[in-house]
Amino acid sequence: MRLFPFISRLKDLSIILIFCVSVQTSNAQINIDSLLTYAHNNTSDTLIVKELSEKANEIKFEQPNDAIKLSLEAIKISDRLNFTKGLIYNYQLLGDIHYQIQKYEKAIQDYEMGLDYSKSVNDSVATMTCYLNIGAILFTQGLNNRALDNYLLALKYAEEEKKGAIYNNIGLVFFNETKYDDALAYYIKSIEIKKKTGDKLGVAVTYTNIGEVYKKIEKYDIAKVYFKKSYAISNEIGDREGAVFYLNNFGEISKSLNQLDSSIIYFKKALFISEEINNQFLIAQSLYNIGHSFFVKEEYSKAEPYLEKCYNLSQSLEILPEIEKSARILSEIYKQNNNFQLAYKYLKINKVASDSLNLATSEKQLLKLKLDYKYKLDEEESKRLLELKKNEYKRAEFKLTLIIFFIILLLLVIVFLFVRVKFRIRINRIEKEKIELKKQSLEKELEFKNKEIIEKVLKIIEKNELIESTVKRLNEFSLSLPSTKRAEINLINKELKSMEKINQWTEFHHYFTLIYSKFFDNLEKDYPDLTTNEKRLSAYLKLNMSTKDIATLTFQ
Repeated sequence: MRLFPFISRLKDLSIILIFCVSVQTSNAQINIDSLLTYAHNNTSDTLIVKELSEKANEIKFEQPNDAIKLSLEAIKISDRLNFTKGLIYNYQLLGDIHYQIQKYEKAIQDYEMGLDYSKSVNDSVATMTCYLNIGAILFTQGLNNRALDNYLLALKYAEEEKKGAIYNNIGLVFFNETKYDDALAYYIKSIEIKKKTGDKLGVAVTYTNIGEVYKKIEKYDIAKVYFKKSYAISNEIGDREGAVFYLNNFGEISKSLNQLDSSIIYFKKALFISEEINNQFLIAQSLYNIGHSFFVKEEYSKAEPYLEKCYNLSQSLEILPEIEKSARILSEIYKQNNNFQLAYKYLKINKVASDSLNLATSEKQLLKLKLDYKYKLDEEESKRLLELKKNEYKRAEFKLTLIIFFIILLLLVIVFLFVRVKFRIRINRIEKEKIELKKQSLEKELEFKNKEIIEKVLKIIEKNELIESTVKRLNEFSLSLPSTKRAEINLINKELKSMEKINQWTEFHHYFTLIYSKFFDNLEKDYPDLTTNEKRLSAYLKLNMSTKDIATLTFQ
């Protein structure tokens, strides 16, 4: 994976910073001291700022500490002269130097100062560069979301031809977050711009990154297509490092597919080119890749010399990851060969290197936490300042807001009351309708039961009329009989009327109390002195019976 943040390259998902530290001659130091003395005595000329800046930029790799002194002096003079361009350039330069010597917090502070000045004069190029470099630092420290925020801000200030590199870096962020679809989308945007601007190296880099995505999701055939495209462009423009990336990637794919012979061929070609361009880091990496492939094949005698060379070179360059990996495998090889003395030696080396890597990881994690905490504090401070501004604005419009608020509140209350009253009216209407329906239902039910009783009463009346008619006929018949027989018939008639009177009242009482169960109880409670006949008469009157019907029922 490759990243170009203007000041460094990202390889194998981490920034590899190779610094050339050389012994400075006493004459060079005297020249720097003389320049600083001259600058102290001539603080009214922007030309001295330019001279200090150029010298600092010239020696920033070989003499970073002296470069920092020169740049700081240039900043002092620029500040006195209110020379904004000098301030912007030197804060960016300081950021680059601190980034180079891995003082990331200082670098971010420098770039942020550069941002303040570049924004004050609408210098979009410098603003974009500062955001991009801050994003690169945050990305290398694992603060992906904050890096993304800065890359997106850099996009706002970037001209079209510069957006290709930023899109590539945004793609890297999404790659690290395993959001591969988003990563591919930004890589494609990057390539489109780089093709338009003729940036062949940029296109090759992005093709490699796309290949890395497909390799990660194990779509090796598609990954190979993009690696080949990158390789073709790298050969065309003479980018030998790009060719090494291609060969290493193909070797890793072959190893993943257990095609170890092919992987060794690719890694050996990568080693050959790395030695041609004398890139010590790539040489160490290629030596390890070859040795590891032989180790996987269990050809330990072939693996051993490559891993020994990798270990020795990595020791001289102090490349901890390669030391740790090569020592671990060498320990395994010597263990397999029963050479326990060497196995133990490399196991101890592996442990030391692993501890150092863990320490470096812990330091990086600590720095990540510090940077994250710093940004959270900055965010809180920004929120606080924004809140103060909001409060000032609120106070300025407080009266108007208050009036509007009360008007709205009043309207809401009116609407609420209106809705509530309307709702209550509707509820009351529904309740009344329910009561009315219930009342009607009860009345209909009562009417039906009254009709049922009356029907029963009418049957009783019909029966009484039949008995009355029979008694009358018997009386008429008895006139033609002797007196003794006539007396018997009269006795029968009396018994018949008396028995029927009892039976019909029992039947009537049964049906009446089914509907008016509490009638007689309430009647006795209110009028305890009523006779039985009066109670019966009250029941008949309750049913609105006519005098004729009552007379028929009572045989009176």
